Amino acid sequence: MELLAHILATETDEEFIKKLFGELFTKDEQDMIQQRLRIVTLLRKKMPQYEIAKHLNASLCSITRGAKELKKEDSALAVIVDKYLINDKNFQESLIKSQQ
Repeated sequence: MELLAHILATETDEEFIKKLFGELFTKDEQDMIQQRLRIVTLLRKKMPQYEIAKHLNASLCSITRGAKELKKEDSALAVIVDKYLINDKNFQESLIKSQQ
């Protein structure tokens, strides 16, 4: 994981990163990552866990895990959500679509 972290920290070509993820992760794995990002974003928006489970058809175990990660003082997930996801129009639209 250290090597992947280094690559992601230094590579600036977004299309290349998308291609890399497509080659590294199966469609199911990519969907699972997207689902986890949706979960932690909704948690940061203060949506109750049971509502997240209902809207995203997610397990309470996954939601609780996300909540525990967000509570950590040095949570990288909290930084990602606050810095990139909360205000990203495309991601917010995907949240709305996933809730319908």
